[in-house]
Amino acid sequence: MNRYYLILSCLLAFFAELSAQQPLEHSFQINFENESSADSIIATHPNLMFERLIPHASNPVLEQRHRDAGLHLWYKVELKSKEAVTNEINSFATYRGIKTIRPTEFFSVIDSPSDSENLIIEPTATNSISEESTEINDPLYYNQWHYANPNYANINLEKAWELETGKRNVIVAIMDGWIDYNHPDIAPNMWVNDAEFNGITNVDDDGNGYIDDIYGLNETGSYSPSDHATHIAGTIAAVNGNGIGVCGIAGGNGVSSGVRMMSIAITTGSQFVSDWEIAKAYVYAADNGAIISSNSWRGYDSPSPVKTEGLKYFMQNAGLYDGSPMKGGLIVFAAGNDNNTEPADPFADSQIHGDNLITVAALSSSGVRASFSNYGSWIDISAPGGEFDGRGIYSCFSENRYGFMNGTSMACPHVSGVAALVVSKFGDGSLTPSTVKSILLNSATPIDPFQAGYPYAQKLGVGIVNAYLALCDNPVTLPEVPQNFTAQRNSDENVLFSWTIPADGNGNPVAECKIYADEVKIPLISVKTLGYKVGETATYYGDKTIIGHADSYRIESVDLFGNCSGQSADIIPQEFSGVAIYNPYGTNHFTVYRPSSSKYGMSHPSINIQLPVKNSPLMKHRVCIEEPNGIANNIVVFNNVIEWDFAVTTQTPLGTYPLSVKLINDDDPTDIATLDLTYTIREALEYYSGPVAKDPEAMHFYTSSLTGTLDLNVRDYLYEPYGLEFTIPDLQFEDDFGINYSFLQYVVKDENLHVEYEFDEDALDFDDSPIRICLKAFNSYFIDGAPTFYIHYDANAKIDNIISDTESKGIYNALGIKLNTNVEQLPSGLYIIDGKKVIINKK
Repeated sequence: MNRYYLILSCLLAFFAELSAQQPLEHSFQINFENESSADSIIATHPNLMFERLIPHASNPVLEQRHRDAGLHLWYKVELKSKEAVTNEINSFATYRGIKTIRPTEFFSVIDSPSDSENLIIEPTATNSISEESTEINDPLYYNQWHYANPNYANINLEKAWELETGKRNVIVAIMDGWIDYNHPDIAPNMWVNDAEFNGITNVDDDGNGYIDDIYGLNETGSYSPSDHATHIAGTIAAVNGNGIGVCGIAGGNGVSSGVRMMSIAITTGSQFVSDWEIAKAYVYAADNGAIISSNSWRGYDSPSPVKTEGLKYFMQNAGLYDGSPMKGGLIVFAAGNDNNTEPADPFADSQIHGDNLITVAALSSSGVRASFSNYGSWIDISAPGGEFDGRGIYSCFSENRYGFMNGTSMACPHVSGVAALVVSKFGDGSLTPSTVKSILLNSATPIDPFQAGYPYAQKLGVGIVNAYLALCDNPVTLPEVPQNFTAQRNSDENVLFSWTIPADGNGNPVAECKIYADEVKIPLISVKTLGYKVGETATYYGDKTIIGHADSYRIESVDLFGNCSGQSADIIPQEFSGVAIYNPYGTNHFTVYRPSSSKYGMSHPSINIQLPVKNSPLMKHRVCIEEPNGIANNIVVFNNVIEWDFAVTTQTPLGTYPLSVKLINDDDPTDIATLDLTYTIREALEYYSGPVAKDPEAMHFYTSSLTGTLDLNVRDYLYEPYGLEFTIPDLQFEDDFGINYSFLQYVVKDENLHVEYEFDEDALDFDDSPIRICLKAFNSYFIDGAPTFYIHYDANAKIDNIISDTESKGIYNALGIKLNTNVEQLPSGLYIIDGKKVIINKK
């Protein structure tokens, strides 16, 4: 029997936090009011070394831009101790002409732990890139469920690729570690500073103030590529259709299509980062052509003035060049992995323009908030970020590798990549960041049905980013007028509205529906409707304290582009008594995953739903839920809310089914309030929980000797169901308990198990339990299998000792079964050839 354990190791994924420890370097910053003040004050302190935070640019256009933004008035002074910094700041406090003076803030930016490096596969030989190729032939694309797999919460990307794959003039700055710009899936889409690439070493060839900045700005002093940064880069723009690796959201073919990525290294993962270095990074990105900044880090602090200046500079000055597809810079930030609701810098910085900033929370594959993700009213939108359930985000690693990671760090580049597609599609020089943000938020698919009953419901932004809807063209055709519009008003003058969702000119559900009262031209309420399907019935419950009283109502629909259907005819509200049940989730449809029938299957087969009820004492009514499968249970009515669980088993039939929620008045059975919903039961894709036994019985060994040894190679007895990498750690363990043996000692070295044992002959008369040896083998999803070997004493057995030697040479399939064939005869698939994992992709 095998036992499995889920490792709930927390993947912090590259988030910044203040550290109590101070770095060896100590400095302070001065922001002078003007140049005269700067010159005079600096002249009176010849003992101090003043250095501009943003270096002088010999390029006159850039230098003037820095001066216009006041960046030339920011200086730093480095000293030897914290006390010296305090003393100098106090002495400068009496000077006129100083706008700001304060110590430099340092952040410790934490990279992902080393065990986050998961599935590692060497890329196979690639075909030459075809500019016309749109085929998804990337062999590891199947791992990227977060793009378009209908079984999981995805960003609807494959339909989006039919509309746009990325333009070469769109540059995304990745503020992170140093990207592996030589990675074959990334190299074609790296931004290259041609002046420096073709220039003279150790010379600022382009006059931007930096020397040899070929692929971007590196402020770390180390050019070792970062897995974290490379993973983010792969999600945004790994090359598509090149026959190797994975796909990027806006990667195109890497020749005539695909956005480009600028590497801005602000950390190696553990070193201290100053606030002025972060500011300098944003200035550099804007000056060198980036118009989108992707940030999978954040500071746990109050806003830093100089960092704020850097952010503002990027927002205002990015795209200020001829032919730019967007004027101004869009900054995308991960929300953080603290599982709390506290906004931090820059989200709490009132000086940062919200129209240019997007904050991203993380979702699991089921559409539920990832357990680590921050949430709150300050979140703009959500995207797939993985979860500790075996479904992480798959992308590139440095040194030509690939693997899974979890975190809002992984959600952020999904939004950055879709934003890059939007700019590619609609960028015309007049496009603004606020327009791009509006497109992304207005086209997002609501996800509140998946958060029902949890404290983070309605705190994950507008929904999950939807790449296809974000790229739809304005159909010009007006959307349809909503049909079957009704309004029911009770004695408390609260109104329940209902109507049928119409289509826009593209055949998609309209983005919102607006309800008007009487002759007033301003809408009374506006309801987001992208979560519905065309033809579904939507409901909205209006409390009198919010909507007031009206004699008539009318409705109109609005598409993603602001096209209005025109208003319906006026309707007079119908009076009714009793209760009203309404659905606040923006969709009438819910999804439930049933457990897989496989022995490796695992899912969360229940979803909790809560529907508000108004306007009648609930104790007078009984709740009735009608649905064909009988899976709605644990029905609770409390505080004007009906709550129940969908609970499924492996036998629950798959499909889409109707569900009606009814409240029946006990005093008057004809008084019934009804809400009609639908739900879909899907089969969870096969999920496994670590390496397992090839043959469980083969892990039982029988011996006729009371004393003996056992030598075998553990890998000969295990396999990983999906062919992923797994490791068997070395260990040594003495087990001195148990009544069926007097001695047991074993050691694992280089995946070979050596056991020495001695059975207790007296104990065998009372207990024939075998010696059990438990070993762990770790796979790429942070999940470990615990295979168990048993040694049985059987006086009739003939086998005394067992020796198993490893055969590393040869060809094996993904299950570890040796194949008697040659490489040329192998069909496409995953193989282990002479101990190395190889993907064969035949056309």
